[in-house]
Amino acid sequence: MSIKNSLNKIKDIVFTEGWFKKQFGIIDQRLDAMLAEQKRHGILINRLTNNWGQEFSRLDYSMPTWKGVLLHTSALRRSDQHEDARAIEEHVFARNGKCISVLHATRRPDEALRVMFEWMASAYNPCSVEWVFGIAEDDENSKVVLQCFRTVIVPGPNKGPVAAWNLAAKESSGKILVQMSDDWMPTLHWDKLIVDRMGDTSRETVLAVSDGYRKDDLLCMAILSRPYYERYGYIFWHEYFSMYSDNEFTLQAQRDGVIQQARDLLFTHDHPVRQGKQYDEFDSVYKLSNSSDQYRLGEEIFTRREPVIGR
Repeated sequence: MSIKNSLNKIKDIVFTEGWFKKQFGIIDQRLDAMLAEQKRHGILINRLTNNWGQEFSRLDYSMPTWKGVLLHTSALRRSDQHEDARAIEEHVFARNGKCISVLHATRRPDEALRVMFEWMASAYNPCSVEWVFGIAEDDENSKVVLQCFRTVIVPGPNKGPVAAWNLAAKESSGKILVQMSDDWMPTLHWDKLIVDRMGDTSRETVLAVSDGYRKDDLLCMAILSRPYYERYGYIFWHEYFSMYSDNEFTLQAQRDGVIQQARDLLFTHDHPVRQGKQYDEFDSVYKLSNSSDQYRLGEEIFTRREPVIGR
């Protein structure tokens, strides 16, 4: 499909404030600034419409703003132009080094969007980051809210965040993979910090960072180089639903001798336990993942697999 037809179809949508505010969940005090960004990017959209004969791969997207790219690709997806949206994302990501793929498993789409905006706004170069949401097929709310964003859907009934993280990883292309959930808080220029501390991304490496609370060696945020991901073809063993998946990941990385210490890098894990909440105060998503059944299942899988992990 020509770029002219695609962009003409979205021009009204991309400049509709009501749709913009609803879809992105922007709080009022940020709306004016974001709309100004939207209008500025509209100059590029209009220029592309006038030069509709060009292919996406030849577009001058070398210096885009991440908000502008996000607005453009979201509007394309809303217009069912998914291939065009992916072409823009891939082009921008490649032009900016394909540094980091963030793999975000969620069943709280509104919260997930807030987290994405916070992390991307805190990034040194957000255009060097691709953000991939992973959701379950039975999660109708997430399918609606996240339909305009890069999202992969795990088929069948809910298989937990592990399946979503693994599928998002499979569909990613960044040199570094970062596991994400709805309760992690960024550090300013987190992307540059990760890239700098990871170093040579052609090596098999797992970066050990701090979550602000734990004092043990558990790697509760998986940050790994693509070669190490490709060694196994997954981040977490597929039998896990949630609990103990990080225990296996940690033991595997320890036995493989690939851990690079960076505990001075702080990414706060704002889990309700850290807020002093009891299990009865958790929301339904936390309750399912942190249930006694999931702990028991996870421990059984880990105990059975322990002799072969990383060997």
